[in-house]
Amino acid sequence: MARHSSSYERDAGEERDEQDEREGGGQRAGRLAAVVPLISYPGRLTVLLLLATAPWLMGALSGWARFGLSAAALVALALWFLEVALTRSRRMIMPLSVLPILLGVGLGVLQIWPLPLELQERLGAGHARQQWESLGGMADIDRQIAERAEVHTSIPATAAELPATLPISIDPQATGLMTLQLFTAAIIYLLAAHYFHQPRSLIWFCLLLTLNGVAMSAFGMVQKLTGPDNQMFLGSLEVGGTVFGSYVNRNNAAGWLLMAMSAAVMLVLTAFGGSDEEDNDEDWLASSTQPGFDLWQGVLRLVHDLDAKKIASVFALVFIVGGVLTTLSRGGTLGMILGSIIGFLVIGVNSSSRGKQGLQFLVVAVGLGLLLVGWLGFGQKLMDRFDQADKSDVLSDARVQSWTDTWPLFSEQWLVGSGLNTYQHVHRPLRTTPELATYVFAENQFYQTLIDGGLVGGLLLLGMLAWSMLQVSYLVQRARNRAMLAAGALGAVALGAEGVSAFFDFGLFLPANTFTFAALMGAVAGQAQFHARRVDDAPIWANWGWGRAGSLLLLLLLGGGLIGVLQHYRLGQVEDALLAARRIREQEMSADGAAIDASIARLTALAADGTEANLHDSLGQQWQLRYRWQEYQKRVAGSTRELTDAIRNAVWQATSLSSRAATLRQARAVSPATAEAMERDLWGNEAARQSLLSAYAHYLRSRRSNPFRPELHLRLADLGRLLSAISPEPHLDRAVQIAPTNPRYQLLVGLQKLEACNFDEAAESFAAGLEHLRRALALDANATRVLEPLVLQKTVLGIEVDGLEPARYARGLLLDRPDLLLDFVGRNPEIKSQPEVRLQLLRESKERLANRERGFNYSVVETWAMGRIEMELGNWQAAREQFDMLLQLNYNHTAARYQRVLALIELGEWGPAEEEIRSLLESSPGNATYQRTLKRIQDSRLQAP
Repeated sequence: MARHSSSYERDAGEERDEQDEREGGGQRAGRLAAVVPLISYPGRLTVLLLLATAPWLMGALSGWARFGLSAAALVALALWFLEVALTRSRRMIMPLSVLPILLGVGLGVLQIWPLPLELQERLGAGHARQQWESLGGMADIDRQIAERAEVHTSIPATAAELPATLPISIDPQATGLMTLQLFTAAIIYLLAAHYFHQPRSLIWFCLLLTLNGVAMSAFGMVQKLTGPDNQMFLGSLEVGGTVFGSYVNRNNAAGWLLMAMSAAVMLVLTAFGGSDEEDNDEDWLASSTQPGFDLWQGVLRLVHDLDAKKIASVFALVFIVGGVLTTLSRGGTLGMILGSIIGFLVIGVNSSSRGKQGLQFLVVAVGLGLLLVGWLGFGQKLMDRFDQADKSDVLSDARVQSWTDTWPLFSEQWLVGSGLNTYQHVHRPLRTTPELATYVFAENQFYQTLIDGGLVGGLLLLGMLAWSMLQVSYLVQRARNRAMLAAGALGAVALGAEGVSAFFDFGLFLPANTFTFAALMGAVAGQAQFHARRVDDAPIWANWGWGRAGSLLLLLLLGGGLIGVLQHYRLGQVEDALLAARRIREQEMSADGAAIDASIARLTALAADGTEANLHDSLGQQWQLRYRWQEYQKRVAGSTRELTDAIRNAVWQATSLSSRAATLRQARAVSPATAEAMERDLWGNEAARQSLLSAYAHYLRSRRSNPFRPELHLRLADLGRLLSAISPEPHLDRAVQIAPTNPRYQLLVGLQKLEACNFDEAAESFAAGLEHLRRALALDANATRVLEPLVLQKTVLGIEVDGLEPARYARGLLLDRPDLLLDFVGRNPEIKSQPEVRLQLLRESKERLANRERGFNYSVVETWAMGRIEMELGNWQAAREQFDMLLQLNYNHTAARYQRVLALIELGEWGPAEEEIRSLLESSPGNATYQRTLKRIQDSRLQAP
C-alpha cells in the first residue's frame, strides 16, 4: 500500500491551495496569506459561539437574545465579506440551496405588505380583508367615544380607522418576527456552508454541538430528577402578561438534542473511520476482512482498537441519547430511532469494515442510552407515555383534532396562507372542542407551514428538504474518503430525526432550534459543494453556487441583517417596557402613581415609532390602572375608619370598570337621580376622563394593528359600558366570533345581552342572551357557579332589581343538563322552600331529555343525575334502570351502587339489596350508613309476609 499524508495535512494543503487560487499568487498572495486567517478564524469562532449560546438563552425567545444572536451573525457575515473583498475570490463556497429560505423570506414580506384588494383576490387571499374589516371596523360606540377622546386627549379619531390597504397576514407583527427569523437562518446557513465546508472545520463544529448536547442532557436530567417533568429549563418568557412557557417543553428539548445527536454520530464515524494513513482515495473502501474472521475475533479487535477518542465519542452519544429519552417525548424518541436507522442504512451503503465498526458502536450507544434512562428511573415513565398513545383514539388526540378543525381553511387561502406564525389566530374560530387553552402552534411543522404559508410555503419547505436530501445522497454514494461519509451521515441523521420529530412538535419555530438546524444543513451543503468541485463528474445541483453574484448577495444580506439587528433591538426595548408595565399592574392598589406615569410615558414614546398592537394594548391597560389608582386614593383618603386589608381590597374592587358600570346600570333602574350624579362625577373629573378616554383610544389603535385577539374586544366592551350609553355588544360579538368555543366569552356576551334588555323576556335580545349562556354551560359546566349571582334577582338599596327568578333561570338554562339542575335546586333557598316547584322542574327536565334524539344514558354524569331525579319523583324501577346503566359504564361508582340499593329496597327486592350492601361493606367496613341500611334490610325481610 502506498504511503499517504494524513487527512489533516491534506486539509491544510487544500486550504492553502484555495487561498492561493483566491489570492492570485505572487507577492500579493504572500501578504494576504497571513491576513486571511485573522479574519476567517474570528468569523468561524463567532458562528460557533452563536450556536453554543442560543439554546441556553431561553431558546432565544426574548428580543434581547435575538438581538445578540442576529448581531453575532452580522459580525460573522461582515468578516466573510471582508475576506472576500481582500482575496477577490470568484469560487466561494456559497450553495444555491439557500434559495428556498430566501424565497420564504420573500413570502413573509409579501404577507405583511399592505396590498390592494385586487392583488389579494388574485393571490386567493381576499378573505383576509373581509376578516380585517369584520373584526376591526368602527362601530357606533367606537365613533362616539373616539370623538370624545379626540376632544379631551388630542388622540385623532381617524387613528383607529382601518387603512385603505391591508396585509394578507392576520398578525403582521408575528409574521414580521418569523420573517426576520428566517432571514437570520438564511445568513447562518450560508455562514455554516462557508466556515465549515472543510472536513477539519466540520469536526470542530460537530464537537462543539456534541459537547453542548451533553451539557444540556446533563442539565435536563438533573432538572427532571428535581423538578416538573415537562420542564428542562427554569424560567419562562412573559410578554404583555402572556406566559409563553419554559424555553423547552419535552418535544422542543428532544428536537434540539436530536440535532446534537447527529453531530455525535458524525464524531463516532470519524473516530472509528480508521487511521489517517489508511484513509486514501484508492483503497479506503476495500474490505479488510480476513478469511476465518469470526465474531469473537471481531469483538477482540474492536476492544483492541479502542482509544480515548473513540470511547469519548461513544459515551457522548450515549449521554445525548439518554437526554432525548429523558424528555419523555414520543415524537423525539421516534425521531431518534428513525434517525439512527437512517444512519445505520447510510453506513450500510458502504462496504467499509471501519464503517461497520462505527455501526456496531452506534447500536451500543443507543442500548447504553436506554440503560442510562432506566437507571435514572425514567424507563417506566417513557413506556407509560407510549402506552398512553396505544390506548387512546388517534382521531380524538388533541393534535389531530386541531388539524381536522383547521383543514377546511386551506381551501380559502390555499396559495399564500394566512401569514407566517399565525396558526393560533386561524385555529380559534374553527375549533370544535371547548377552548380551555389556546394552540399557539399546530404541533406539526409541515401542517402549520401549509396553513400559514399556503401551497407556496409548503413547496418551499419541501424544496429545501429535497435539496438537502440530494446533497446528503451525493456525499454518501460518491464518498471517496471517510470525511464525505461522515458528513453524509450527519445530514442523513439530522434530516431523518428532525423530519419525524417535526410531525409532533413546533420546535423549529424556536430561534435556537431554527438556527442550529440551518447551520447543520448549511454545513452539509458546504461539504457537498466543496467535494463536488474537486471532481469533474459531480452533478450540477451539488456544485451549484452563486458565482459572481455571491459578493452582491453578501452585500444584500449585510444590509438586511443590519435592519434585522435594529428590529430585534427595538423588540428588546418593547419587551422590557411591556414586562415593566405588567409588574406595575400586578401591584394593583399598591402601585406607585409616579411609576404608572413613567410607564405610560415610556410606552407612549415606543408606540409613537411603530404600530405594535401589544404596545397600544398595554398603554390602554396602564391608563385604566391610572384611573383606578386615582379613584382608590381618593376613596381611602376620605375614610375616617381604620382600613383593614379586607376593606382595602373591597375598595379596590369597587374601582374596577365592570363594578362601576354595573353600579351605574343598577342606579339607573333604582334611582335615576343617583345615576345622573354618578355620571356628572365621572365626566366632571378631568383626570378620570382623560385616563378612561385615553385607554379606549389606545385599545382602538391596538385593534387597528391586530383585531384578531378576543381579549382586546372584551376590554373595549368592558370600558365601553362605562363610557357610553350605546351597547358594546359589537365588541362582545367579535370576541365570540374569534373564539366561539370559549365558555368565558359566551358567558360574558349572554350576560351583556340580558342586561341590555333589563332581563325583559319580551325583548328581542333576551332569547339570544339565553342561547349564549346555554353554550357557555355546555362548554364548561362549572360556569354555572359564576353565572348564578350575575343573572339571578338581587336586592340593591332594599329594592329588587332586574334579574331572573330562580325557577325561570332553571327553566331557561338547566333543563337540558339534569346534573346542573339537580345541583341548583338542591342549593337555591327559594326553590328549596317550594317543593312543588322543585318537583315540577325535575319532571320538565325528564320530559325534555326523553324527547332528545341523543340518549342521555351515554353520559355517566347525566345518567347519575337522571337516576337521582327518578328517585325523587318516586319512579323506583326507572331509577334502578338508570343506575344499572351507569354501573355498566363504571362499576366503581360507589354512590350509584348505594342509590341502586335504595331503589331495590323500595321495590321490595331484599335479596339483591342485601347482597349489594354487603359488597359495599366489604370495601368500607366502618361505614355507619351502610351498616344502618343493612340493618334496615334485615328488619324489613323479617317483617315481610
